[in-house]
Amino acid sequence: MGWFAQCKAVWQRLRSPFMRTPSLDAVIASASPTDSIEERLNWFCDLLEWIRHPGEKVVDADEPRGKVQTGRVRLLLQTLERNETQRVAVARTLRSILRDTSALDLFCETGIPREHGFFREVSIRLTERFLPDRPYSGELGMLFDRLFPHRDDPDWLERLDEATFDRLRELVQGDLESEEAEWDTIQVDMEEALIQLAASVRIAGTSLEIRSRITRKHFRELPFFKLTAATEALLTLRRAQPDADLSAELNHLRAQIESCGKGIDTAYTHLEEYGVSTDIVYQLDRMEKQLQRMGILLELMLNKDARVTRMAGFIAQLVREHQQHRGVRSLVRGNLQLLTRKMVERTAETGEHYIARDRKQYKEMFQHAAGGGMIMAVTTWMKFALATIAFPQLIGGIILGFNYAISFVAIQLCGFTLATKQPATTAPALAAKMHNVRDPVALEKLVDEIVCLIRSQIAAIVGNLALTFPLALLIAYIGHMVSGAPLLGMEKAEKTLHSLSVFGMTPFYAAFTGVLLWFTALAAGFGDNWFAYHRLRNGIAIHSGTKRRCTIGQVPG
Repeated sequence: MGWFAQCKAVWQRLRSPFMRTPSLDAVIASASPTDSIEERLNWFCDLLEWIRHPGEKVVDADEPRGKVQTGRVRLLLQTLERNETQRVAVARTLRSILRDTSALDLFCETGIPREHGFFREVSIRLTERFLPDRPYSGELGMLFDRLFPHRDDPDWLERLDEATFDRLRELVQGDLESEEAEWDTIQVDMEEALIQLAASVRIAGTSLEIRSRITRKHFRELPFFKLTAATEALLTLRRAQPDADLSAELNHLRAQIESCGKGIDTAYTHLEEYGVSTDIVYQLDRMEKQLQRMGILLELMLNKDARVTRMAGFIAQLVREHQQHRGVRSLVRGNLQLLTRKMVERTAETGEHYIARDRKQYKEMFQHAAGGGMIMAVTTWMKFALATIAFPQLIGGIILGFNYAISFVAIQLCGFTLATKQPATTAPALAAKMHNVRDPVALEKLVDEIVCLIRSQIAAIVGNLALTFPLALLIAYIGHMVSGAPLLGMEKAEKTLHSLSVFGMTPFYAAFTGVLLWFTALAAGFGDNWFAYHRLRNGIAIHSGTKRRCTIGQVPG
């Protein structure tokens, strides 16, 4: 046994007097179907707490998760099978909980992103972390935090084998009395959940934000519009003729669900091409989860052979998804993944222009870098000139920032380049090619790309330095001839040289500058995505005022 397992065992022994986990005999003896619903739910929580409690046995770190808990479930069943009175009390209590609760919210909302937008959902999850639990409203979905609060709960639920689950079903369904005829509301809740899920997908899928990104078909031809009717047709026939063959209606409904999935894929493709919105990605993810839930409910409701073996996995899946959707980190990571990837892809498209692959491109890279070096030489002297003016520190910093900003814009407009700016855009371009590197052909292409990237960077550095120093020297010479004094005094020159020491803060400032350049490249990708999403290029092109200004001065031909 490793040191981690030993420490865990010691901690369990130290905290065991304070855990107050009831014994199995006490839990079984306290089962009462006549108690209030809150008391019965607290009893059920105690029962689950006894099942998940590891007890005095030290669990080996290599032992599969949930093995102890599944053993406790079998022990519970064995104990109840030996005592008929306790078995009847426990069974009636479990049936009364199912009778007095609703699983509609459990099937429709648990583990599925809510209908709020991305930022609204973030604020709700943050608020729920600090506010007390809401009062009980009869929905099983609201009880998952109380019933399954631990991260390991899905593990032992998934380990319940078919035989154990059959024994649990026999326990709940056995010893029925006449007044308990309508205790099983799961089937009704499944049907209502299917209708609600279909209606929710139909509303979201036919909205303008989603509809405009899918197809130009007529509104009634959209698969989302037909989903509710297909669901109603299946359930109506099932209620009218329980023993009827539902294969035709079931296949039609599954075809509509598949068509809705293809429509969601089309919307994702549109976002990939025309810009990403976190709210739309959030809605599409919600619709995907709802369609998947409809498929699972159809299997559980209609396939009686798979219902027993599938139910334990379905409950474990609900618990796991519910725990995942409680955290803010998973929400932000999942919804920003596509947005971040799209911004990097757009930055990679820009970085492709800074990679030279032949002699002609190397020559153009050198020329563009030489032009950028000329502008930076003027910018540097302007910085020294502005620094001699006694501005307040805030105003002086803003003015110096504008000096560099104007220079960078001028470099961009002139088509020049700077070697220091290239890595922020060429790195995403290189990362975009790091797919399937285990393939020898792809790996060879990646190596060739790295070589071209290094040569391009060298050409940019040499081009920047080729004219920066001569032009800076020429400006200093002209300034000395005109003013009769050096543009940069001895004291300022020595201070500048000493500030650029390799053994000082210069490496730190250089590294921090690289971080800032990466943020600027990311901001540029975000701006490009924003322009593409709002289609500003097309809007400006078709704007009447823009057209009039562009045609001013043109002579009719």
